[in-house]
Amino acid sequence: MINKLRDTKWHGEAVGGGLGYCGQHKSKLSLKSTKGMGGNGNDRFIPKNTSKKSYYSSSQLKSFLESLDQFVDPQLQSRSPSPEFFTGQDLPIDTLLTPEMSSILESGGKKGKKKMPKHTKQHRKYMADALGFPDSNRVLHFSQAQSGGGQYSNGEIDTYSIQTPTSSIKHAREQHYQQQQQQNQQRNSKRAESRVPYRVLEAPHLRKDFYSNLVDWSPVSNNVAVALDTAVFLWSDKVGAFHVLRRDYLEKTSDTVQCISFSPNDLMLVGTKRGKILLFSQEAVESSVGNGPPKALAEITVKCQSGICCCQWYQDGNQFIVGTEVGVVYKFNVKTELIVMSRSYRRSDALQAKINGTSPDISSKKIIRTVRISESWSLHVHSQQVCGAKICEDTKQIAIGGNDNCCTIWKYNEDDLDEEPEFQFKLKHASAVKAMAFCPWSKSLLVTGGGSYDRHLRFWHSKSGTLLREFKTPGQITSIIWSKRQKQLLVTFGFTNQEVPVFIIMYKYPSMEEIIRIKQPTQLRALTAATSPDARKICVASDDETVRFYSIWENSCEDMIETPADGIYGSEIIEHEEGVSLEYLLR
Repeated sequence: MINKLRDTKWHGEAVGGGLGYCGQHKSKLSLKSTKGMGGNGNDRFIPKNTSKKSYYSSSQLKSFLESLDQFVDPQLQSRSPSPEFFTGQDLPIDTLLTPEMSSILESGGKKGKKKMPKHTKQHRKYMADALGFPDSNRVLHFSQAQSGGGQYSNGEIDTYSIQTPTSSIKHAREQHYQQQQQQNQQRNSKRAESRVPYRVLEAPHLRKDFYSNLVDWSPVSNNVAVALDTAVFLWSDKVGAFHVLRRDYLEKTSDTVQCISFSPNDLMLVGTKRGKILLFSQEAVESSVGNGPPKALAEITVKCQSGICCCQWYQDGNQFIVGTEVGVVYKFNVKTELIVMSRSYRRSDALQAKINGTSPDISSKKIIRTVRISESWSLHVHSQQVCGAKICEDTKQIAIGGNDNCCTIWKYNEDDLDEEPEFQFKLKHASAVKAMAFCPWSKSLLVTGGGSYDRHLRFWHSKSGTLLREFKTPGQITSIIWSKRQKQLLVTFGFTNQEVPVFIIMYKYPSMEEIIRIKQPTQLRALTAATSPDARKICVASDDETVRFYSIWENSCEDMIETPADGIYGSEIIEHEEGVSLEYLLR
């Protein structure tokens, strides 16, 4: 159409008359005219009053103009295209539209608009809901929250909430949508609590080793043992810190401490890098404060002469297992004998030789306590370091985690603990397995934690070796502690995300909702953790050479007894096997 206009006779005159006006603004107008007209900037047509009659007399435009008349208001044709048209008046949009266009843009200005009957509005709303169309109104409406006073009553500013009209949603989904909104609001309102340590002990020369276990909490004396390189200390509220093993004893052989563990009774075990096992009496250690270093009750070296990484005691306190750096697990028995001696008795060298490298504890009544350590069995259970071990005497099982990315479960004979255990299952992981724990209120529920390249909590049915579920965590799992009073478990982390470092998280089981989340301003690694005798507090050894104490379950009630509960195992077959009846599940 534009090209045809340029071919008319009057087109040349109009362009000639308009060049003088465009010449003063050539650079500015040429850019706009080129885009708008689709031609070159030099031949833009600028209509004038003299060429108006020629313009409208064109026969080729008649049909086009007639088609425009039905859409354009006649009043618009009489107005000149002056700036006053845009700035002089403020007219509503309804006055500039024809009735046909007004019906299309029905949501325009309010002036001149016919009110829709109420029943028509309601009918349209029902139709939109039935067909799934969104409401013509806004989806989000801001409503003022309920308040007893004015806008600034009681010195507080009223808050506003966002509500979604249910008319924009299908009736069948309306109830589900409202329930989901309530759950989201509740979920956002529940934030994981934090904790600060109530005590921090400095521990210089604490080894930053994932494979070592250098802190433990005595269930009898409430003492905390900490291994610092070649020395071992006990810490108590009454006395403070005092020596168990002095540095010079192991420095002579270039040895170092890798593992410490308390028995259910008075004994304390120390394992070294060169495979030595030393037993101490806590009572004897405390009585020797200020009288020189105490002496070990017994000492033995494992046959492989490799480092002792972990230790786990049986409940009787007279038997224990240790895991070594070469993947071998040893089981030992502790035998204690009390010999009454007369006052005139003088100990001979022969008696000293029978005491397995020990120095007896002689009381004022001349009673000698002799302790012997004897090996029961040894098994090569893993191809690399044994990182952790747990014993469950209810299921008669031993769980052993290794650096070869797996955890093995072994069944032992209750009637003869000196008999080698029988292999049952191999539980595969993606990294080393150090953290393991049997659930105290559901004995056959075992949880394991993966290392840096795994970072998953895995829940197993230990009797069948079935993987119940796995849960992704933010870091390397170094220890797992079940609560004895609530369905919760606490996890400590080593390497985590540097942007959001996490130290400890406590989860609710089986929902795995975070209850406590302890962060640190810097990247801090938890090496290992231990629980207090009352199972309400924990102490954590960290790589900044400190031991931090946290109060976690201070308001807990009595210990939970093992009772069937829905959802613990996540399988009806396993729950039936564990004694969870169908009647209980339907309650």
